[in-house]
Amino acid sequence: MKTEKHLESRPKKTFFSPRTIKRLKDKAAERIKEKFLPNNKIIKIVLIGGSVKNSFGKYDSPGFRGSLYSDFDFIIFVKDNYKIPKWLKKEPMGKPFPDDKLNLAYRNKKFIDKKYDIEVFFIKEKNIKNKKIQKLGEMVGIPMTKKSRHKNWIIYEKDVKIEIVKNKNLTKTEKDAINKARVDDWGEKNRRDFKKHYEPDTLWFFVKKGKKIVSIGGLRPIKIKYLGKTYNIKGICSTISVVRMKGYGRVMVAFIINYSRKTGKTLLGFTGKTEFFKKVGLGTKKDFIKRFVYVNPKTKEKIYDSDGDGIYYDGKDKLISKILKTKSPVYIGVEHW
Repeated sequence: MKTEKHLESRPKKTFFSPRTIKRLKDKAAERIKEKFLPNNKIIKIVLIGGSVKNSFGKYDSPGFRGSLYSDFDFIIFVKDNYKIPKWLKKEPMGKPFPDDKLNLAYRNKKFIDKKYDIEVFFIKEKNIKNKKIQKLGEMVGIPMTKKSRHKNWIIYEKDVKIEIVKNKNLTKTEKDAINKARVDDWGEKNRRDFKKHYEPDTLWFFVKKGKKIVSIGGLRPIKIKYLGKTYNIKGICSTISVVRMKGYGRVMVAFIINYSRKTGKTLLGFTGKTEFFKKVGLGTKKDFIKRFVYVNPKTKEKIYDSDGDGIYYDGKDKLISKILKTKSPVYIGVEHW
């Protein structure tokens, strides 16, 4: 297959530093996952091109394809009945295959930082294993197989499943996995005794790729007293991606949100990093922990905390909405979860 004419005369390009490329690449990957996931009809999302080859940068004037900058090239492998979102704009020049029905290329201008374009090329499942199409794709730089010679970055793969286990039913292997993730992220002092630190009905969410745990999250039963009324909610805890930058954390959060939708339970947690959780569908509130007062059940001592932003998902009781409308204190029976 011949190189397209419009690719033969690109202006000179000045590459950005590897550090800048990584920052932009990570931002582009997160934005794409934010727009497309979760979706059970998406099989895999792959980033190719200059951003993974460290040749991403700025063109000399007049630029290329109407932009002074490199673009981000994504390949999305989808089920045959996947419907391409209407917000994407068809790219008439994206024709790597001789059969135009296969050329599902789309381009959106200034999609990242209001500066960098994205090109998204869709490949349907029926074509993924077609040997002829595989060969044609590889010839034009599309990584059609796991053994592809073309450098690429897999930012999402569907071959994952979720398992939900009650704390009282955790195996030693599962306990070890949670503790390893906690210690790796937050240090040895965060190792936990599961009988001592968690209720028997605490729910643990394990995102697995094959048999490997790639993301973890927990929901603890928490009682909250607010304006004289007691609410039973779920406390978000130990949300950790064991394998990062693959979309597994997003999958895990999607499942706990789905749990809230099905059960009507309000979800609440505290963190110092709300940006990710805001992107994946949870509400956030800066310094929210200042509203909550821990009451020691033995001494009745009141303990206040000032370090923590809130992440939440309102359930049927609309508890978080109620709390946000007043400045009244909220009393909790668990100091840290």
